Amino acid sequence: MKNNFLALGEVIIDKVVIDNKVISENIGGAPLNVASMVAKFDNVNSSYLTILNRDNNESLKILKTIIKEKINPFYLLFKDNLNIAYSLVKVFEDGERTFSFKLDKASFLSLKEKDITKKKIINNDLFYLGTVSLLNKNTILAHHKLLRLANKYNKIIAFDPNYRSNLFKENKWIALTKEILKKITILKMSYEESVIFTRLNDLDIILEKLKNDYPNIKLILITLGEKGSILYKVSDSLKIVLEPIKVNPEEIKDAIGCGDAFFGAFLGYLLNNNVKTIENLEALAKKELLSAMEYANAAGSFTIQHAGALPMPTISHLKKLINVSYR
Repeated sequence: MKNNFLALGEVIIDKVVIDNKVISENIGGAPLNVASMVAKFDNVNSSYLTILNRDNNESLKILKTIIKEKINPFYLLFKDNLNIAYSLVKVFEDGERTFSFKLDKASFLSLKEKDITKKKIINNDLFYLGTVSLLNKNTILAHHKLLRLANKYNKIIAFDPNYRSNLFKENKWIALTKEILKKITILKMSYEESVIFTRLNDLDIILEKLKNDYPNIKLILITLGEKGSILYKVSDSLKIVLEPIKVNPEEIKDAIGCGDAFFGAFLGYLLNNNVKTIENLEALAKKELLSAMEYANAAGSFTIQHAGALPMPTISHLKKLINVSYR
């Protein structure tokens, strides 16, 4: 029997802009991207909970993409008179990007507490939450209901507090993130986000602060861009530093979805290897955690060499990159 993963949050169409021209439109949003990467693992059933507009061509296109990516559509909800949100993604020469969002009557922001049910929690093993959907009272309450129920049933909760300065004032983002960090199991942040969140610069001090302030967190992942990534296992203060997979600058397309691919590969690797309880998570040895990080780094490396987030790399792609770079 497969292990079950559920991502909750936004659905967005990314309109990629280069030289002030829209060159492509890609379906995405962090939860969809993460669910897509998790779905690549054979032993995992990956699902996605968001809201689409009923009888809408964009919603139909998104539904087709979800099915194509082998994500279970069972938890999708459909409501009337809503819009599919989109972002304008400006891509620079080094692959980095900026986002501006159009969220008028955005479908994913219609999520309510009643949409989060006990059955949805009991039937899944690991949950993923992002930040972009935390833009109104109803969606915040829905996320916290999921957190309460998942904690009650001892589920693993993974969180990536993506900071978007044009969506959140810094202090608001910090306050929202603090409340969620009290209830999660696995945290992933970029180094830049960790600095903004903690008001600190030294990575060791940042990790110690997160450990002390949020005792429910078992694993902390910090991405360092071209310097690789760090994993910190809280229970035994184990820190693993992994060099990145080198990418020729000429092969960089854009960084859209790189962090999502990274986190999705890490979470998918865990579930694929039957890590589906907090006890399983705390029992992981350094060798197993290092393997999960190798998959994560490989996924990020693959994604930066391809335009847009989807489709995510296959497991064979990741194994090839790992064998070339880490063996």
